[in-house]
Amino acid sequence: MKVAYEREIESQRKLLDAEMAKAGGAKPADAAGIPQDPTSVPADPTATADAGTVFDAAKEQFTGMVLGIAIGSVRQRNEEGKVLDYFLCRPGR
Repeated sequence: MKVAYEREIESQRKLLDAEMAKAGGAKPADAAGIPQDPTSVPADPTATADAGTVFDAAKEQFTGMVLGIAIGSVRQRNEEGKVLDYFLCRPGR
């Protein structure tokens, strides 16, 4: 399995090298920042972020997490057979 994977990676790399040679550019591994070892850990994209920026809610959007009702609650029957919702988390907290 690993041999087939490595063959496919090498064939894709050769194909990209040929396309870049036709265009007259640099090798794709150098130009696009593709790591030589596909199993290596990628660079941290937030390492170069500006620490002085402040979030302004009036101008920017905040990409947060939306927790669905189905994930945050469980529906079960109690001893009398009545169906009740048991919430695992409180909304807005």
